[in-house]
Amino acid sequence: MFFFLQPVIAALYSVMWRCTRRRAQSLCLVLACLSVLLHLLLVFLTLSIYQPPCEPHSHLPSKTIRAVTQPNVPLALDSHRNAASSGPGQPGASRVDVRGSKNMAAQTALPDNSMLKQNGIGQQSGEPVKQLSTVSSADLPPVQPNLTVLGALFRHLLYNPPRPPLQEDDWLLRVKPKGRETQLESPQWLSASEEGYNAVHLNGDVETHPPWLRFHLGITRWQLYDPTDPNLLQLEEQLSSDKIVSAVGNTCFYGQCSYYCSTEHAVCGRPHALEASLAAMLPDLSLAPRRSWRSPWRRSYSRSKLAQWETEKNYCDTVKKTPPYDQGTRLVDVIDMAILDFLMSNMDRHHYETFEKFGNDTFLIHLDNGRAFGRFSKDEPSILTPLKQCCRIRRSTFKKLQLLNSPQFHLSDVMRASLSQDPLTAVAPLLSEPHLAALDRRLAKVLQVISRCQEQHSDTVFNDIPDYPG
Repeated sequence: MFFFLQPVIAALYSVMWRCTRRRAQSLCLVLACLSVLLHLLLVFLTLSIYQPPCEPHSHLPSKTIRAVTQPNVPLALDSHRNAASSGPGQPGASRVDVRGSKNMAAQTALPDNSMLKQNGIGQQSGEPVKQLSTVSSADLPPVQPNLTVLGALFRHLLYNPPRPPLQEDDWLLRVKPKGRETQLESPQWLSASEEGYNAVHLNGDVETHPPWLRFHLGITRWQLYDPTDPNLLQLEEQLSSDKIVSAVGNTCFYGQCSYYCSTEHAVCGRPHALEASLAAMLPDLSLAPRRSWRSPWRRSYSRSKLAQWETEKNYCDTVKKTPPYDQGTRLVDVIDMAILDFLMSNMDRHHYETFEKFGNDTFLIHLDNGRAFGRFSKDEPSILTPLKQCCRIRRSTFKKLQLLNSPQFHLSDVMRASLSQDPLTAVAPLLSEPHLAALDRRLAKVLQVISRCQEQHSDTVFNDIPDYPG
């Protein structure tokens, strides 16, 4: 808006240069003062229109953020939240109808444009403008984790599917005798590939095996571990007990690796609390070899070059003809992984791994999730490209997503209950409330993509649970 002053200033400088050559000092002094005044005028006008940035409401609970960021979506109140925040007949209480957005909008206590009217936008002529009241986290009851919901979720039939009896080849590792049993004092723990591995002698009683071994012996082609497996809790207790104490009394840990893994390079708490993460505890490669696969939808990691899936609309047709995606469940496995990455906003899925023993008939190992849960306000739609292009999804995955979108099992509530068991939750929760609210928002977007696929294709859902009644 100040472009009209630029020619004036340029002309003043030109005259000043000429005046200097002509020794007209008095005139040049006047013009210099005029130039300074014009610059001060520009600074004054700039400061008068400056608007300070808005502070993000990162301290608000997830239900408040839903109401602020999604004014057209009604506030979802679960059963345990209703008991704490609203009683029967109290205004503002509403429930989410998972059958569609039309029913949801009809059940909300506020009209769709109420938030706009409160901000003075879209009001009718003559209608007074309402001021948007400031919401403080102190005015809202804290959202308490509900462990009962988490337990009910894991007891649901979707999380306990019937499976065929496990065969010998379905186990990743087994305790089996080597040679004649009469010649052995105790069995040996052997891997599928015995190359480069020295057999370990173990007692025949499984209960005497260390927790890490019992954990590894429970891995099958169906799953890495069972969330209800008691060995998992014992493994965590054992890991927390393998520690050293520093000279100043701090509790410290150190790992086993080729460098910087010694008591001199230990990681210590102050004095006991130490925040860490364990992505996956996998058997050594000499025991259970793994294969690394490049994701078909990996990014180019270049500003000037696009990946093939970004330029070809029918790219999925090419993937379906390429091994190992041309048979088995590998394609829907990758789509499951893409949905998980979208929920936690991980754009860096360039590889994944599998156990070699199980071939193509196994699960994927999700390693390297370090880029997840970065910006809770940003949803990256390109992460869902495998689902959008292929329009294919497991029925079991689809049903679980619908279950986690229901009022009884909101994904944010289930995650909050699960994370509440972490000892450091009271000090620094692993996921803040805005991140939990983002999970619900992103889950709704995934279901929208699936709905559009079902409108365009009749074979979107791959029925992997034919006996499931739902």
